[in-house]
Amino acid sequence: MELSIDPIHNESEILFIDGAINDIEHLVSGVSSSTEIFILDTEKDGIAQIGEILAERNNISSVHIVSFGTPGSLQLGSANLGADNLNTYNSALSAWANTLTADADILLYGCNVAAGGDTTLLQQLSGMTGADIAASDDLTGNATLGGDWDLEMQVGDIETALAFSADVMSGYQHVFDTFRIEDIEIAEGDSGTTEAIFIVTLDEALEEVATVDFNTSDLSAIAGEDYEETSDTLNFEPGETTGEIRVPIIGDTESEGNEAFAVTLSNPSENAILEDGGERAIATILDDDALRVLADNIQVAEGSDAIFNLRLSTAAEDPVTVEFTTRAASGDNAATPDEDFQTT
Repeated sequence: MELSIDPIHNESEILFIDGAINDIEHLVSGVSSSTEIFILDTEKDGIAQIGEILAERNNISSVHIVSFGTPGSLQLGSANLGADNLNTYNSALSAWANTLTADADILLYGCNVAAGGDTTLLQQLSGMTGADIAASDDLTGNATLGGDWDLEMQVGDIETALAFSADVMSGYQHVFDTFRIEDIEIAEGDSGTTEAIFIVTLDEALEEVATVDFNTSDLSAIAGEDYEETSDTLNFEPGETTGEIRVPIIGDTESEGNEAFAVTLSNPSENAILEDGGERAIATILDDDALRVLADNIQVAEGSDAIFNLRLSTAAEDPVTVEFTTRAASGDNAATPDEDFQTT
């Protein structure tokens, strides 16, 4: 289904579905023929797409937005809209009010957008658009997977019914849940291996197994030298919301600076997606091998130059400088500065 814009329309309801949503054909099969339907391009800013379409319409009484959500935010095409960046879109969102009726409703179907009863995003959206806003505080979708179709949290008086028929909602086999992974740091160690542990999370526990593939890739660190190349499938059993990816880090005593590699999530099961921008994490391997400047004691005949040879404990990647001074040694046979040697 392609995104398209026709001349001025006067339909009262409009439905936007993010193109990343599973089984869109099933969802739209149960939408009223009087509701316009648009699929948001996942490669473009969804807020701009919605604004472009609304600008060509009048007297819209309800806007339905089906997308993936996380607590306090929505994924709309390539954009993530949350309370922390809402002001960036103030002008674009305020323009929606020009198309909406005075008592218009905006229904947000994304999972957990108002989790914990937090309506900050809803209140801000309402203030910018002038619309009443409804959103879910838990998973949206298939009941067997732990979802429902209730938009429990509301700002204003919601008069609009859900966009989908009862049969379509009961037959939908997915929920709008999200995997994410976070960056980590780990000390290298001097020998053997140490495990770098990445924590992968799901927004909400599911009632069936969820899976996601992962693999490592080089950045400044090199597989086989600094860490062990790793790839596999991570399984989340019913009820689980966290999982671990373990990557062995190879210890050594070389001073080589901090290095990094990446772990990328891919191919999630149909009951979840990858968070935009959160599907890749970076591990920074902290170099804990101190570079030492070494010098040995020497003997020198009087009247000759004393030559001290300095060496590094290991080869350095960057130039190394060191300051030095001379002073008299302690003891009965100590040389006297500027009599026995020149101070430097």
